[in-house]
Amino acid sequence: MPRDYLAANRVGSDSLIPDTFTDGEVKLGNISMDSPVFIVGMSRSGTTLLSRMLDAHSEIAIFPETWLYVVLDHLGCIEKFSSPWQTALFFREVWKSLGSYKDSAARVLAKVAAEEAKYVGPTAVVLEKLGQAYATERHARIWGEKTPGHALWLREIRDLFPQARILSMVRDPRDVVVSYDDRWGQSRRDTEYVTSTAALLKHFLAHLLHRPGFPPDQIHWVKYEALTAQPQTELERVCTFLGVEFEPRMLMFYRRHQDVGSEMTDGHHHDLLSKPATTEKIGRYREALTPAQIALVERLLRDEMRVLGYPLSENEGQMLTPAEERSFEKAQDDYRQMASGVIRNRFRRRGRLKLMAYKIFGRTLGLVPSWRVATTARDWQILSEKPSGPGEM
Repeated sequence: MPRDYLAANRVGSDSLIPDTFTDGEVKLGNISMDSPVFIVGMSRSGTTLLSRMLDAHSEIAIFPETWLYVVLDHLGCIEKFSSPWQTALFFREVWKSLGSYKDSAARVLAKVAAEEAKYVGPTAVVLEKLGQAYATERHARIWGEKTPGHALWLREIRDLFPQARILSMVRDPRDVVVSYDDRWGQSRRDTEYVTSTAALLKHFLAHLLHRPGFPPDQIHWVKYEALTAQPQTELERVCTFLGVEFEPRMLMFYRRHQDVGSEMTDGHHHDLLSKPATTEKIGRYREALTPAQIALVERLLRDEMRVLGYPLSENEGQMLTPAEERSFEKAQDDYRQMASGVIRNRFRRRGRLKLMAYKIFGRTLGLVPSWRVATTARDWQILSEKPSGPGEM
């Protein structure tokens, strides 16, 4: 971790708690208040809740999840679009993310893609144009984006947007594990799944805490527990950080998205978004996980939980079975693979192969509807005139 980050966030003699977890004042520094905002964190940590609250502000427009930087990284064009096929595939992948939302974002994307269908040049130009177009569409001053996974691309975000503001969302990892299992593990509470999820969270937290990418005055930390228990207080702090006035309508965010289920492909996993902020999901792990599973999660994430201020339980001395020990060892190996970049490089290779295939066989691939990629202004014009929703050309 950089020395300046350590110094700015050290509280007491042996903790590294970010200052925005305390009652200290939020410092704005010399950052432009029109700079974009990126909401990052662990999935299932409340990033969607925070983005909905901010999106309800009259001056702020927050994109739904775009996976912008993930797509750019896989296609090898974080800094520059070197080929029209890179640009076309980028727009297509982002369209696949945005098209499932009842929001103007997909239509805005299609219009920008129609204008830049064959663009070659610096990536920042396209992203800024996309963000500004969305802000204009929403009559907002500030544009932002919410993709939890962008926590792994903070340095790349800073390279393109050096004055961006980062909102880092965190939540008790034990509750995050339970929410992950409900969402993607069929609520089986399988120990191997629980520990592998904890390894993934460790990877994300390593980036958020030790590789922040931005100086401390451009990062504001938000705890899910505080946001749901004292939403107005926390939102006032966020607004101060962003240089806007708090608006009571932010607390009424749920009125803009009453029918969450029809809006999102996993709507029933976001059912809390259709009502006021609530603390009912806090501490679920105590009933959902076994003492041994809690002990395993804490063993993997002990240091990170202490930094973030989440007290450990009394399960540390819990006796573990050989199968549970094997799950722990596998989780450690999973984390090592993620930290070493093995998995990331695997996706990059797939992206390069896909790009090469379209460069060589693009027109032929276009004969198959599910493989066709919009490459002309006319293609995107047709998409922009369709009602927002998933689909292919």
